[in-house]
Amino acid sequence: DGVLYNKDGSILIAYPSSKQDKNFSIPATVEHVYGHAFDNQYIETLSISKYTNKMEGDDYWKSHFNTFSILQCDNLQNIIVDSSNENFSSEDGILYSKDKSKLLLYPSGKTNTTYNIPSTVSGCGFTGYTIINPYLETIKVNSLISDLEILTSITNLKNIEIDTENVNYTQKDGVAFSKNGDKLLYYPMGRTQDTYVIDSNVIEIGEGAFENSKIKEITLPSNLTTIGNYAFYNCQNLNDVTLPSTVTTIGNYAFYECKGFENIIFPSNLTKIGTKAFYKCSNMKEVIF
Repeated sequence: DGVLYNKDGSILIAYPSSKQDKNFSIPATVEHVYGHAFDNQYIETLSISKYTNKMEGDDYWKSHFNTFSILQCDNLQNIIVDSSNENFSSEDGILYSKDKSKLLLYPSGKTNTTYNIPSTVSGCGFTGYTIINPYLETIKVNSLISDLEILTSITNLKNIEIDTENVNYTQKDGVAFSKNGDKLLYYPMGRTQDTYVIDSNVIEIGEGAFENSKIKEITLPSNLTTIGNYAFYNCQNLNDVTLPSTVTTIGNYAFYECKGFENIIFPSNLTKIGTKAFYKCSNMKEVIF
């Protein structure tokens, strides 16, 4: 049917990008689906047989890239796994490990606006690539999740809810913080608010915390010491910020492509400015030490 397999049919090598079928069932003979085998914008439902036990590239490529087989199916809405499969399972069209301890892939084309991570899930297969979805607006993080990189590719995310029993994280007004509240971890990039005042307890802004945010004005807390790598990366609408006197560290690419910046004043306690911290701040006119 136009799909490429190895000779005995145990490996699915490539599914044509231009093939317009909305539904596809992986044949029962297939044990391994090559990494990136599916790069198709038409598939909406994918069925996985009980014999398929591997859906990514070989170990060498896994160590260099995310090679999950169905990562690039932007309109995929539903994944169905045979109940007898010993490696994978599905629930509500979402792909998990067999015991549902790992979330492997949330379909990019799934149109739900809210996702409640099941209570059994403690981790993700591919962190930042696990959920690449333009429809999700609210995500509910259970008590077991210990890595919030899962949130970083949800372009329309507006609200984060975190189970009060989670020992690693908490939330305030839909923004994620460390459990004790002294580190801001993630501000949802889909929010449209122009301004945000960071809580006074925060002393550190985490890596990529505001990355790709639409924020225009931000007030930093008076006790802030650290602005992490990529903290305000590509915040092109962000205007000049006032750095508190307590800031000692500005991470790599921290204000990359913040085109709204015209000037910056570095406080006297500052000891480190990371690589390309202000790279492509193309309207910067004045820097004061």
